[in-house]
Amino acid sequence: MLKKIPVLQGNWFIFWSLSLTFVIVIFLTLVFGKSIHSGLYWAINKIRTKNQNSEIIGSTPWQELAECSHGKPQMAYIYDFSHNPLGSGYVRTYSDNIDKTFSINLIPFEDDNMKDQVSYQEINQFIQSQEWQEKYKIYRHINLSQKFIIFVLIPISSAE
Repeated sequence: MLKKIPVLQGNWFIFWSLSLTFVIVIFLTLVFGKSIHSGLYWAINKIRTKNQNSEIIGSTPWQELAECSHGKPQMAYIYDFSHNPLGSGYVRTYSDNIDKTFSINLIPFEDDNMKDQVSYQEINQFIQSQEWQEKYKIYRHINLSQKFIIFVLIPISSAE
C-alpha cells in the first residue's frame, strides 16, 4: 500500500519516519516527562530508604528548601560558621543563579533586630525539643561554599 505513495518510498520514507518519530518523542516528553522523572526518583528513593540510605532529589538542596513550604510561612534563622547571627525573619524570596551564589530576602520579625536574634546554641536546643518538632517542619541547610547555616521552620497544621 505504501509503495503507491511516492513520498513514502526510499529516502523519503526514512525522512518521514525519522520526522514522525522525533515529533512523537518530543510530544511524549512534554506530556509525560515530569511524571516519568518523578516516578524514577520515587522508585530509586523507595529502594534507598529500604536499605536505610538517604533520599536523593532531582534538584539542589537549596531549591528543595525554597519549594518545601507548600504555601506556608517559612521562618529562617541564619548564622555564619562561627555561629554569629546573620539575620532572621520570614522568608520572602530565595535566589539561585548559575554561579551558585545563594541569597535570601527576609521580612524581619516584628520585634526582631540583629542583636536580639536567638543564638545558635538556643536555636539548636529549640529544634531538638519534642515541642518544636511537633509544631514545625525543621530544615537545617549548610552551605559549604558561602559558609552559612540556615534553619528554616515551617508550621505544621493540625490536619497534617
